[in-house]
Amino acid sequence: MDIKTVLTNLDNTIAGKRALLTKLYARRDLNKGADMASHAVCEFLEINLAELERIRADVALVNQ
Repeated sequence: MDIKTVLTNLDNTIAGKRALLTKLYARRDLNKGADMASHAVCEFLEINLAELERIRADVALVNQ
């Protein structure tokens, strides 16, 4: 696997997680417990996306 493939894979992963995050934020549950769970998942995804974006930036530097 080369660096360009890694960058493509990171881009696809980031895009998929952003799409999921958008869907979760758009969804509001009537059940308070489900809403709390959705909020926790959103928080986790935001942290994970920030990490992936930093990793992607580091990999892109190596690719230059």
